[in-house]
Amino acid sequence: MINVHEPTNNKTEEVKEEFYNLLQQNINQIANSHIKIILGDFNAEVGKEDIHKVTSLHNEFNNNSQYLKVLM
Repeated sequence: MINVHEPTNNKTEEVKEEFYNLLQQNINQIANSHIKIILGDFNAEVGKEDIHKVTSLHNEFNNNSQYLKVLM
């Protein structure tokens, strides 16, 4: 189980990329035979776009949600 708190949307792209690189390194260290659960605050606003079929209070995705999509 990995618990995260992503940098807020007003942080630089460099800070966000560093966060996701560290997260990916941690995910890669877990054996594929283990269940990986990632939870926490990704500071992402996931919108209601039909192609994603997600229930959300937000009408659009924000920049942080673009990083989150990579993990899905």
